[in-house]
Amino acid sequence: MTDRPRRLLAGALWVAEFGPLGGDELNQPEAGRNYGWPVVSWGQDYDGENIPDPPTHPRLADAAIHWTLVVSPSGMTFYTGDRFPEWQGSVLISSLSDQVLVRVPIDGEDATEQERIPMEEEQSR
Repeated sequence: MTDRPRRLLAGALWVAEFGPLGGDELNQPEAGRNYGWPVVSWGQDYDGENIPDPPTHPRLADAAIHWTLVVSPSGMTFYTGDRFPEWQGSVLISSLSDQVLVRVPIDGEDATEQERIPMEEEQSR
């Protein structure tokens, strides 16, 4: 998996990761925790073989969010502007595969996908 680390203003690290075929993730990594790749994933291996889902290995950390409808994260930032106040505290992830902007509100250690915003006639790299 490739990752694109970014830092939340409060000092927490969040990482958007490509899965193999599906299984892209948003994680808040912690020292010493194993996030499973390549032992587990929410996606499939490139040869089409299933990779066990993370719950099959309870000692491995699960993702804060995973996407089986892939996101293919190409960039990530934390929204700090004033124009969209309801976006404060959100991660914005650009998607290569769907040409959307994915908004994920962050509340402490919790993250939930809120919406996918179409980037019509725009590239979301």
